[in-house]
Amino acid sequence: MKHIIHILLITLFFSCSEKRGSKTAIDLDSTEKISIFDIFESIDVVQLETTDDCLISSISKVIFHENKYYVLDLRLQTLFCFDAQGKYQFKIFRKGQGPQDYIYLEDFNIDPFNSQLLLVEPFGSLLLFELKNGTFIEKVKLPREIGAYNEVYPLDKNRLFFVTNTEYHVCFYDRSSNTIIERRFETDTRLENVFNSSYKTYIYNGDVFFSPPPTNEIVNMSKGTSFFWDFGKKNNSPDNISKLRKLMIDEGVKPKGDYVGEGYLNYAIIFNFETIRYKLSILNRGHLRFQHVFVDKETQKVHVFDKTTENIRFIFPDFSEESIILYDRGFGYEITLPFYDENNLTDEQKNLIKSHNPEDDNPFLVKYNFKK
Repeated sequence: MKHIIHILLITLFFSCSEKRGSKTAIDLDSTEKISIFDIFESIDVVQLETTDDCLISSISKVIFHENKYYVLDLRLQTLFCFDAQGKYQFKIFRKGQGPQDYIYLEDFNIDPFNSQLLLVEPFGSLLLFELKNGTFIEKVKLPREIGAYNEVYPLDKNRLFFVTNTEYHVCFYDRSSNTIIERRFETDTRLENVFNSSYKTYIYNGDVFFSPPPTNEIVNMSKGTSFFWDFGKKNNSPDNISKLRKLMIDEGVKPKGDYVGEGYLNYAIIFNFETIRYKLSILNRGHLRFQHVFVDKETQKVHVFDKTTENIRFIFPDFSEESIILYDRGFGYEITLPFYDENNLTDEQKNLIKSHNPEDDNPFLVKYNFKK
């Protein structure tokens, strides 16, 4: 978890944008009061079952797919599966050096085209498991020309999309020939992790979308189309980025603080996502201020807010299908992250949370389901 937080906080501070794509610029200063129920139609609270075979240390990632929750615990190097009610189904723990093992588990995803779980070892292995029961299928050695494989996304039955964070931000992989068929978005190695591409990819309607740093472009990697977030006068200019380059390269100063809102960047994009009804982006505006931009595709109305009237901020979410999933991430620093408001829960949900023992029980999830 500390590894994830470290990478994410580095990513929070740096991004720039291009002023293209949208018909009307979004005014980031035009914030409004908005309730959870202006955007979401319902809330689910799911207690993950606790058994001797299923003890979660900390949640690193959650995917909800076909009424199942797939929960990654990087600390334990284990992938757990639960049904929609939170009942434990199975787990995958293969840490080792054998032909069916991973030395270190970096990421996982679901391949709906082949009904498989894809588990990524950054050093160059992809492990395939049956989606329904976690049965091992195959371990694939990936091409060594890529220094590290950090995230995986299926494009179709044969092609995979990897976020790599090496010489190039991403690459396309052909499963049938076991070859890298394309690499895109060359990285600036002098800035190392400043323009890190982690957490900038999402899946919507079967397509994979990627935001190449440091821009506001959202590229449909499945179809080759793109759109841009336009924040008008708040768009980060080439001058913003040149100041950072001068500071970090010419003067050799390494980032020790929040360079957003300090004359370098106006904002930094953390996450992008899309649902049937909304396109959304979550921004860091500096000094621990985080801003949400939700665009209603049906009405074209733009919602800009720091937090909901229920005091909820979707800063470290897991996006899955038509939902945002939040849970206690156990952060030990000054950002406080309330992820639910009891006043908006049913009596049954309140009782579930009240009976939860954080010392002995597995975490519970709060799933916010978007309006459609």
